[in-house]
Amino acid sequence: MHYQTVTFFRGDPVGSREWMMPATLYNPARQLLLHSKTGSVIIPIRSMQFLAVIDHEEFAFVDSQGGYLVQDGEGGRPVILSWRPASVAQRENLLEPVATCVQYFTTGAKDLQNRLISAFLPALSEYAERQRAAEMPQEGARILQWRSPASTATEAEHDQ
Repeated sequence: MHYQTVTFFRGDPVGSREWMMPATLYNPARQLLLHSKTGSVIIPIRSMQFLAVIDHEEFAFVDSQGGYLVQDGEGGRPVILSWRPASVAQRENLLEPVATCVQYFTTGAKDLQNRLISAFLPALSEYAERQRAAEMPQEGARILQWRSPASTATEAEHDQ
């Protein structure tokens, strides 16, 4: 598998607010991150033409059709909005939501929050399914009965 480094730029936030991220969004995203070999996961949100870039600190959202920035000879797309979860140690169980700071990096980003919430879960599920399909052989798993050498000899004697 080939890995490529992709660069994204985060400017100064133009606004922020607190939000409780549902466990149905947080848990599967963190599960994918745990299996990542690179420490980050990029999930396409095709319905919005956005990318969700998940690492250990945040869920950053990038307009894949948006602008392109260059700084010190390095180019990348700007982060439009980000979810920065607080420590999950405060949760009593895995079904509780996670306190999250939502940061907006453009003036119109505040309007995207509800759309991202509804579009992110299907994109996350689709990505996770593709990952499972890539890891699991197409014919699936097989479980066969193990026969020890002693039982094989006994069966051979029995067949005679």
